[in-house]
Amino acid sequence: MAKAIKAALILLGLFCVDSVHSQICGDNCLGCHHGGCTECIYGWYGTDCTEECQGCWYDKCEQEDGRCVQCPPGYHSNDCDVRCSLNCHASYDGNRYCDRDTGRCLEGCVLGRWGHQCDKVCARNCGQSSCHQDVGTCLLGCIDGWFGQLCDTPCPENCLENRCNQLRGYCGHCNPAFSGRTCNIPCTNCIDNVCTYNEFLSSVNCTKGCIKGWRNEDCLTRCSNTCADERCNKDGSCKTCRNGYSGAKCTERCEDECLLCEQKSGLCTKWRETIDIDETNDGQNSISQGCVTRSQSLWALLLVTICCVFH
Repeated sequence: MAKAIKAALILLGLFCVDSVHSQICGDNCLGCHHGGCTECIYGWYGTDCTEECQGCWYDKCEQEDGRCVQCPPGYHSNDCDVRCSLNCHASYDGNRYCDRDTGRCLEGCVLGRWGHQCDKVCARNCGQSSCHQDVGTCLLGCIDGWFGQLCDTPCPENCLENRCNQLRGYCGHCNPAFSGRTCNIPCTNCIDNVCTYNEFLSSVNCTKGCIKGWRNEDCLTRCSNTCADERCNKDGSCKTCRNGYSGAKCTERCEDECLLCEQKSGLCTKWRETIDIDETNDGQNSISQGCVTRSQSLWALLLVTICCVFH
């Protein structure tokens, strides 16, 4: 019986204390000390927690001045009465979240926009219209024909399909007849206009060889004009010589009366006869000269024969 009376007295005491607390600090206090509220329940602020929070997310505000701890989705500013930019990227729940103090879009911008509040337009040459929220640099490369962080510099004109590296503008491949990182080295006198450029040696190499009349790796040196049909090897040696010439580079003349001679040895393989069509003279003149030479030889032979008979 004594224990029951003691428990009842304790409960009565607690009830009285709670009643006194409510009368001193008010119903909106979560904590009371010396007659003052130490913490307010959600939705209230002030020394006695008698001021109601306005426009705050979950009605939570600072006890001292009523400033919202966080604004509702889609709003910012001290009073949470300014809408977040409509260019803020919407979150999974469909709301646009932005910083309470600055209004900065917290989940990025919609495509084509950048800036803290996504109020700036991405460069028009950004791939898929995507750029960095803070600095505006293109995130997914550039559209064909442009390079640079803002995709504002045109690719070199001889890049194949007008495509180049975003950072440095180097071409992946070149249009026919050009080579080099930026396709500014012409493939001059190359077969099929195909060549490569060696940056270390600063030289061009015609990978399929040279067109007729040219030689060396870069095909910029002419073949000798004594090479037959202007055809020669990379080292300048002729494939064959013109009539009347011999030697590796066809720089040696055949003997005076020799029409054709071996290229390597210089030995004559065909002597000039009655009809000698010389490449440097008119054909008719050569024929006439041949006939005169033959006529003179016959007369001389006839005179010698007559002299011998009479002797």
